[in-house]
Amino acid sequence: MDATVVDLTAWRDTRARLDAEGHAESFDRVERAMGTLEARVRRGAGLGPRHETDLLAITGALSLGMYDEAAERIERLAVQVEHPAGRAR
Repeated sequence: MDATVVDLTAWRDTRARLDAEGHAESFDRVERAMGTLEARVRRGAGLGPRHETDLLAITGALSLGMYDEAAERIERLAVQVEHPAGRAR
């Protein structure tokens, strides 16, 4: 069973800060890209060891507030995992 726990107070605080800093649109792009990637993985696209570097780069970009960079990397990864040549083995 898949489960996600979201701290709504922290989420609202983060969203308010991002809105105030002008990053809300970029963060929304990250959320859409993550939704796409998660849906593709649920449908059978695989994330494997060859994708670890991409995931680390995404994590780094997010931690540094580089939301456009993170979104671009997530979007690229979503395409890679969907393509037969990019699937994990």
